[in-house]
Amino acid sequence: MVTGQHIKPCKMTAAERARLNASFGLAKIPRNGDREPNGRRQRPSARESAEDAQAVVISARQRRLPKELHDEARSQMAGCAVGRRILMHSTAAETRAALWAAVCHIRSVVTAYDRSIGAPDRHPQCLRILVPVDLMHADAASASIDDRSDAEKSRHAVAALMHLETWLGYTDNSARSACLHAVVDEPDADVAYWPGVLAALQCVSEGLKTGKPVYRLGA
Repeated sequence: MVTGQHIKPCKMTAAERARLNASFGLAKIPRNGDREPNGRRQRPSARESAEDAQAVVISARQRRLPKELHDEARSQMAGCAVGRRILMHSTAAETRAALWAAVCHIRSVVTAYDRSIGAPDRHPQCLRILVPVDLMHADAASASIDDRSDAEKSRHAVAALMHLETWLGYTDNSARSACLHAVVDEPDADVAYWPGVLAALQCVSEGLKTGKPVYRLGA
């Protein structure tokens, strides 16, 4: 037996090490550039996190849409049950826009009225993780400056709600109730009575355009 001899380690190329690790089921060791100075794995940037979050949202929306409408997953309408029904109802951009404008109007009117009477928000506001905004930065989602007095805000909120209720009165009670439930109360729940919701939205859409809707019943 030979003793005292120093056995030189076998030098391996990077490719050979990778093949050897793969044969033992070992994961690839990250390069130094993939780690922070303290040795932790490098965390994704804010942009990468936003892109990942957006991909998750789009994937979730696509699962709720027919295959032929997957390209519409980035649309704002795809974010709630009523909007998805609008996308499935019509392919005409003008029709979709008119119905979605009615949805947005109903929500803004009800939200303004709730605030005017001091009622709590009906739904928790989701964290804005898709597009982080600087503290001193204003964007389209930021609230505009409102210099009206509280009394003026209250009067305008009540007047807007009365107009909305008048327009919804051009359909039957079942359609009105179904519309408010789907648009305001449970925006994430499946729309149970779509014909009634559609009739009510058409009334509101006509009210926004002409001020005088045509009476229609939910089929």
